[in-house]
Amino acid sequence: MQSNSEWVTARKATKMLGIDRKTLFKYRDDGTLQLGPHYLAFENCFSRDDYKYDIEKVRRTLIEKKLLPLKVIDSLTA
Repeated sequence: MQSNSEWVTARKATKMLGIDRKTLFKYRDDGTLQLGPHYLAFENCFSRDDYKYDIEKVRRTLIEKKLLPLKVIDSLTA
């Protein structure tokens, strides 16, 4: 694991990415986001809400696949 990664909760990830919880989980379930590089189960992980997301890798992947809302992409480039 890289030491400069910021692992955040699903709730924080959805706020930072401008997407809802169902969308984040859909991307995880359909393989857009993958276990390891994008999300991990840390200690005391009992449900999908407890996974942590590497926010920068998730953001890059969603931008590359054009899956982020335009307002989020615009705010990142401003």
